[in-house]
Amino acid sequence: MMKRYTQKQIEKIMAGQAGWIQRLEEMYGIPRAYLQAVLFKEMTEINFVDTLADLAVKWYWLRYDFLSWFCCVLKRPPLHHFPGGLLKKRDSSTGYAQIFAYVAIRAMRYALEKGLESSPVAFGFPEDHVPEEKDPADLGRVWQRLNGDPGFNLRMAALNLISAAEEMTGRIAFSSYSPAEIQLIFTRYNANSRTVTAYGRETYQYYLAFSGKKQEDRETKAS
Repeated sequence: MMKRYTQKQIEKIMAGQAGWIQRLEEMYGIPRAYLQAVLFKEMTEINFVDTLADLAVKWYWLRYDFLSWFCCVLKRPPLHHFPGGLLKKRDSSTGYAQIFAYVAIRAMRYALEKGLESSPVAFGFPEDHVPEEKDPADLGRVWQRLNGDPGFNLRMAALNLISAAEEMTGRIAFSSYSPAEIQLIFTRYNANSRTVTAYGRETYQYYLAFSGKKQEDRETKAS
């Protein structure tokens, strides 16, 4: 399947996001190599099937926004359900880090629960509104931001990695994870699996490269 980005394009995009990745490290305490590894892995895999999936979701939310506007014009109650129709795809893994909207919403809620952020305002929501993945307005709003705002996309990826780290290891300690734990974290970013997958192993190799780990360091930690 034809890939969307060439190696040179990926390197250029990552160089352009370097400052923001560093900022995310400062904000949330997640070493940049984790995010760089996931970003590189995901971008090398994006193909035109992913692009078609995004187009289907865009069309869905255009319909939803139009119907919502129409309800407002007719002074009818706002939509509290998803519209039907032939194309019912309302979520997809999108953007550079390939994040689903429902995953991003869970990451936001995790950040709020753990005190990584103090208010939904940090994510562009009103102070008194914690986003819900079952709320069509929230899901659509988040997906469109993930699709169109690279900074927001990477921010959700960082929070998703932190959430995955705690879920898979029981703690947040990026300076002391074992190789097996790091592979589990990367695995969980991609899939709901309790055992290391090929994705986790490959992304771990990218992590080693981005973090500048030497082969002897890897062998020492793995022994």
